[in-house]
Amino acid sequence: MTYEMLVYQRGKPNTINPSNYGNGIHYQFCWDDYTPSCFYSEEDQIITSYN
Repeated sequence: MTYEMLVYQRGKPNTINPSNYGNGIHYQFCWDDYTPSCFYSEEDQIITSYN
């Protein structure tokens, strides 16, 4: 799933948290009113995990 597909389904996230640990930027996208609430991707914006 891509970030665009997720936004199409849920709308824009409440928070987007970028992180850089030396191997590229990773993103956390969080929605307040959904479960699972947070999804994670790398720079290619393909969702790799959620919680």
